[in-house]
Amino acid sequence: MATFGRTPTFQSSEEIDFAVSDDGRAFTLLFVGSGFELDTGASEAPIATRLFSLVVPIEGDDERVEIEFIAGASVTLFDGATAASVLSVNGQSVVADLSAQEPAQDSETVLKYAADRPSECRLAFLLLAGRDSKNPGSNAVLAAQSIDAEFLPRAPGPQGPPVPPPEA
Repeated sequence: MATFGRTPTFQSSEEIDFAVSDDGRAFTLLFVGSGFELDTGASEAPIATRLFSLVVPIEGDDERVEIEFIAGASVTLFDGATAASVLSVNGQSVVADLSAQEPAQDSETVLKYAADRPSECRLAFLLLAGRDSKNPGSNAVLAAQSIDAEFLPRAPGPQGPPVPPPEA
């Protein structure tokens, strides 16, 4: 049976809480503090990006695995700003256009990853925002909150990734 390793082997510099379920079949990653945020208002540039990356080992000898990844973020758009997110695992990627929805929203980017005998999940989450450089009120604020992953099919019983214990 395939399981996630208990500790990432690489991560970009953002501070995170990383918790793997008791059975190793799911994990939750929470961004700590102000988290993983992108705000175009603080920049002169009309386009801004922010990238988070993480590598989590996969243990076990399954011939094929399928894993569902869900990246949660909040998005606030002002006066024609645009936003998108890209979630990629080992080269399989999904793009979510976040600007076609409500001006302020919570968003989930979902990727169902499938592969033969992967040794790790090389995960990248990209936030992309654009603003109208001729409109001083145009601004986009994106804040990633969490990334959850779970092997499919899900085990019977309570479903969903683990939640880290509250800080004391």
